[in-house]
Formats: sequence, structure tokens, C-alpha cells
Amino acid sequence: MELFHQGIIRLLCMATYVSFTFTTVIKEDRACIGVLGARFNKGQRKEGVEDGPSVIRETGFMQQLTNAGFIVKDYGDLFSGEDSDYGYNGYTGPNGEQKLF
Repeated sequence: MELFHQGIIRLLCMATYVSFTFTTVIKEDRACIGVLGARFNKGQRKEGVEDGPSVIRETGFMQQLTNAGFIVKDYGDLFSGEDSDYGYNGYTGPNGEQKLF
């Protein structure tokens, strides 16, 4: 069972590489998963990438982890709001001009 949990956690880490950071601690024979959202869209050409953490939360993914026997702790998001230095689909220069990648 331990190898199964480790495999699931590795799979989750690979599937959510940019959006989430997972840390695990073994406690009471149950794996604990800490979820930390990291909104990120720097250089992305498609809109909505930065919504990954909130979409994962809204779809009940963490509840599914709880149902699978994990102890899940949500630490929220690292960043809130929009980063003023970057715009959608590229970089906003110092004079406000849009620079596309």
C-alpha cells in the first residue's frame, strides 16, 4: 500500500507541476499532502493557465484525495491578484508596451 501512495503522489506531482507543490509526511499510516497553489502564466499564449489552482480546487480534486485515504491540507495560493509586470500573452514593458514572445 505504501508504494501505491508514493506512486499516486509522484503522478500528482508530475500532472500538476506548475500549478501546485505537494509535500508529504507519513503520519498514522496515512500520507499527508500539503497543497500550495502557484498561479503562473508568464509567457503563456493561451488565457486561463493561471486559473489552474482554483479550477483544481473547484472540481473536487482534493476531496477525491481525501476519499482515497490521504490527509489533505490546503495552504492557499502563493500569489493573489494579477502581477502588474506581466500582461496576458507576453510581457508588458516599462512604458506599458506589450511585447509578445
